[in-house]
Amino acid sequence: MSESRIRIDAEGQAVLTELASGIDQTLDGFWAFNERTHWTEVHGSPRALERAGMKRKFGPAVNWDDADIKYATTSAVVYLAACAQHLRGIRTLVRAFEVIFPVAPIARSVMETCGRITWLFDPGLELRDRAARIYLSRIDDLAQTKRLAMSLGHERETSRYGQNHHELRKIELIRRFYTSELTYGDNHDLKAIRGQQLPRLRESVEALSQASHEHWNAGALYDYLSAATHPTMRVVVEMIDPEAFKPAGGEDPPRELNFKLATLNYPRLLVRNVLLTFIQTWGLLASYHGIAAPEADDLQERIHVLTDET
Repeated sequence: MSESRIRIDAEGQAVLTELASGIDQTLDGFWAFNERTHWTEVHGSPRALERAGMKRKFGPAVNWDDADIKYATTSAVVYLAACAQHLRGIRTLVRAFEVIFPVAPIARSVMETCGRITWLFDPGLELRDRAARIYLSRIDDLAQTKRLAMSLGHERETSRYGQNHHELRKIELIRRFYTSELTYGDNHDLKAIRGQQLPRLRESVEALSQASHEHWNAGALYDYLSAATHPTMRVVVEMIDPEAFKPAGGEDPPRELNFKLATLNYPRLLVRNVLLTFIQTWGLLASYHGIAAPEADDLQERIHVLTDET
């Protein structure tokens, strides 16, 4: 196995080892919660109440049912499990001290996914606004699936998903929402339903920051993730430590990058925020189901203490 060209001092390695242990604790707690609860809805929970609230004439033309709530929550549980697998990948990288560049793409995926879940299940939403967000997600899911099938050359699946996308966007949408609630772009692309729009990465990071009830520089975090996941990685290194790219022993170009503890501040805070974001989203989704999640509450406090100390 080739050796890393990233060099981190002993103090930095100790910090990352502790952070990896925090990820292990989080994953153990999450999977234990899954095994204990199976995400079973509790009577009187927000999910139960909103499912009941959907079972009526909720729009201009048809009676609704609770299928959209079930679709959204089932999708969210799958997405959260995928995020847990991403955290396992981050844990592996952190234990290997490969944290300057490789963590960012995985962290970005977790932040964007948790941001979508948080956006869908914002507890302050009116039910029709939640329905609008769910419909936007359903339309986006079908559009992406159709695009992938087309790229793979699967004609039958492309036709099927294309038909489903057409029916949802052109027929079901106008039966369930009033024309005045729909906003279209210049090419008749659907932009918003009841003023609700699909969040991009920046909006997801900002929403997660607001939901965390603590101050983190959402703009800086977005810029860091964006720079580290595009061909602009040097920007990240310059931002973290202008000395990092200086050749060691007069070599040009440098054969390795040398990082000290201070250099790790940005990736350490990134991993911390990803962990807290995952735990916070897990707690939000559990609350929507009416399920107590003491594991998430305990872990959030532990990660705060761990990262505050380090």
